[in-house]
Amino acid sequence: MKKFSSSESLRDEISKANTPLEIENEITSRLETYEKSTRDTGSVGKELIGIILASSTSDENIISIDSISKSIKELSITKITAEDIIEILEASSLVLRNSNGTWTVFQ
Repeated sequence: MKKFSSSESLRDEISKANTPLEIENEITSRLETYEKSTRDTGSVGKELIGIILASSTSDENIISIDSISKSIKELSITKITAEDIIEILEASSLVLRNSNGTWTVFQ
């Protein structure tokens, strides 16, 4: 019988045992792709994201993919996309997705 140090590790092991191999491989592949894209944008720091955010936010604290893309283009940034910026902001809970393809920036 195997012993686990925490309920989290037990839960993970049970999930893994109950997941078909094809799904496990697909999840692993997607996570590796996500982690790679995260590492690729690693050279973009908080300061640069802050500059992009400041220049693409409207007076109503609203941003969109288009406004971020425009700021990235104006700042001649090639290391990151507007979608990457949105992903980072959402993961950091700095924005709230609206129903019309825009995001509200918390400040």
